[in-house]
Amino acid sequence: MVKGDLINTFMEETSSQLPSALTGSRYLSTYWLPRVENLDAGKPGFLVEMEAAKKWILPSPVMDWAEVPYMFIPIHGYFHWSLMVVRIFTITPSHRQVNTYDCGVHVMALTRSLIQLDDKLG
Repeated sequence: MVKGDLINTFMEETSSQLPSALTGSRYLSTYWLPRVENLDAGKPGFLVEMEAAKKWILPSPVMDWAEVPYMFIPIHGYFHWSLMVVRIFTITPSHRQVNTYDCGVHVMALTRSLIQLDDKLG
């Protein structure tokens, strides 16, 4: 299965687990990572800097970054793929550094086994 297809299917499959305001919204299909294999598999990280995010995330041509409440970050793991849902433009009390945003743990982390998902999809 092609990575892009897997990620898209993963987003569709997990859409029911997202906040109701986002269910069925364009945000579920707006983001994907063209170079996901280059992410550090061992350290997905908790803090996401805006400039770093722009380097990895490919937004829709009509997307205004100021309007994006969530971004989806598929993380390449050694034996699985994880989809980290990150709330941006909000600072958590414990993360006061400049230009940092909520970590996936504070919002939602959706993780499935690549093998299980691949088997389920046939």
